[in-house]
Amino acid sequence: MRFPSTQRILTFFVSFSILATLNQYHLHAEEPSTPNESVEVRNCVKLKSGKARLIDSSVKKCKKNEKLVFLKFPAGFIAPPSQPGPSGTGVLSGKGIPKADTGKNGDFYIDLDTYNIFGPKNEIDIWGEGKSLVGPQGPGGSGPRGPAGITTLGYNGYFIDDTIETFLTTAKAIPFNTTVFGNGVTIANNSEATPRKTRITFANSGKYNIQFSSQLFNQGKKGVVFTLWLSKNGDPVADSSTDVYVGTSTDTERHAIAWNFFVDAAANDWFELTAVSSDSVQIYSGASQNVSRGAPDIPGTILTVNQVG
Repeated sequence: MRFPSTQRILTFFVSFSILATLNQYHLHAEEPSTPNESVEVRNCVKLKSGKARLIDSSVKKCKKNEKLVFLKFPAGFIAPPSQPGPSGTGVLSGKGIPKADTGKNGDFYIDLDTYNIFGPKNEIDIWGEGKSLVGPQGPGGSGPRGPAGITTLGYNGYFIDDTIETFLTTAKAIPFNTTVFGNGVTIANNSEATPRKTRITFANSGKYNIQFSSQLFNQGKKGVVFTLWLSKNGDPVADSSTDVYVGTSTDTERHAIAWNFFVDAAANDWFELTAVSSDSVQIYSGASQNVSRGAPDIPGTILTVNQVG
């Protein structure tokens, strides 16, 4: 039967649109019951645009502006879905050598403890003998060797002074008459006519934190300015002074001062806490005002030294 040319063109256009729709949306007809069975595709096609939509066999009538079109494809034109293939082999890992029931033939296994790799697994020797994934050590670098680092941070000391030391207008160092403990840090005598233990001495080079606290007491009738700084091997350390004003009233006649210095010391270097006052002032030690309440005695100065580098 021959169709008018206009109808043949429409049929071709509709068929092309249907195939495009199938291709675009990956639609397909129902699978044939046998490999040699042909497949019928039912579509509703818009008359104006030629756009087709796939429908199933339960739809008997299209919309008002659509035309029901049947396309019958020969056997094999639309392929049935493929079956999933067999699982592939893989690389497994764990701690320790693999067990016989681990994995399947063809798999590899990495021991995370030794970084040995085993496989491929087979039915003869199961996993076989592992081989190291770690290669030989490479050659050393060509750059210069850096300086040796410190081997310990253990040098330290703890010292106190429980005497009453008076400071006037002539500078002098704070003494320490008791060593609580010390490792690589000692208190040595100074060079005064009557030597006093004032020199914080380091047996080993390194960087150290020198930290102290002192109890100031002004028994005079006017306020004083007490100045303290750090000395190294007898010379003042730049920018290390601090001024403290000590008054005469009950609220201001006593001051607890405390701060610290970080120093870079060579072996056998020594440091002193040096002080001077505009008038007489004491570094006081003795009974606490709260001794009746169980407070222990007040040391004049407490000194702790710790290596930090």
